[in-house]
Amino acid sequence: MSLVSQNILTALKSLNQELEIEKEYRTFIACGGGVLSVMGVISRQTRDLDVITPSIDELLLKCSHRVANKLGLDTEWLNNGPSGFIRDLEKGWELRTDIIFKESHLTVKALGRHDLIATKLQGMCDRDEYDLEDLLKLKATIDEVSSLKSWVLKQDGSAFWPERVESQFKKLLTRIKNGE
Repeated sequence: MSLVSQNILTALKSLNQELEIEKEYRTFIACGGGVLSVMGVISRQTRDLDVITPSIDELLLKCSHRVANKLGLDTEWLNNGPSGFIRDLEKGWELRTDIIFKESHLTVKALGRHDLIATKLQGMCDRDEYDLEDLLKLKATIDEVSSLKSWVLKQDGSAFWPERVESQFKKLLTRIKNGE
């Protein structure tokens, strides 16, 4: 089953209950479409909630699998897939996080706006799946997008990357200017 905002919130509440049963507490930082869904920015389905730090430990994994079984989710609904982003984020990213979910035994933080936009810009240039639309839903401004262009250019050393970044940024900026 894919996740939508309500499913993610239900899954997080259920995960909190599992942690409560275990008498354990967890806090993690996430990014991606799952975060935007929890924040109410997007309503499209997403596959998962991407945890960038810390690494999902054995107990959290066990609890997330129980939640998956209970709710009919993919067992990878909570994963460390994008944890490599940490090394690429601009200094101080940890200080720019925002709490998007908090209950008795579970706190979920999201990358702050600047870093969410940065990772979505990189994704837009790399994958071109939903990232451009997500940036429009985030209401990224011309200034925010333009200020991150040099950072995005550093994220890939391939010969085609600068041209790809230029074309994707042009497409996004045109849509922002058109009020989309």
